Amino acid sequence: MLALRCRYPATAESLPLARRAVAQCAGELGGGDSVAGAIALAVTEACSNVIVHAYRDHTRAGEMTVSLERSDDCLRVYVADDGIGMVPRFDSPGLGLGIPLISRLTDGFEVRSRPEGGTELCMRFTLM
Repeated sequence: MLALRCRYPATAESLPLARRAVAQCAGELGGGDSVAGAIALAVTEACSNVIVHAYRDHTRAGEMTVSLERSDDCLRVYVADDGIGMVPRFDSPGLGLGIPLISRLTDGFEVRSRPEGGTELCMRFTLM
């Protein structure tokens, strides 16, 4: 069941909005404080990756979509963009710790290329 779907500009100003929205929704869907906190941090990292990498060849900021759904004993969170896709970046301004951190915070995740272009990150969090 889709519980949240928000579209934001891919800018730093959107990070606290996305973080707050998913944490609140996760709490309402039965995620305790630790699950909601893990989701908030993972979404912050995923959205930061969109902001830094997805639209680097564009003159204007693109958009990102953050969605959350509950299925049985887990919450699934999606962060999607319409950017250039996952391509190597040798001039990366970051430390490259976002995906490893997401891996530690989630109970599983997938990175997918979207048929219409861009990338979607699906993160799974088990409810306790």
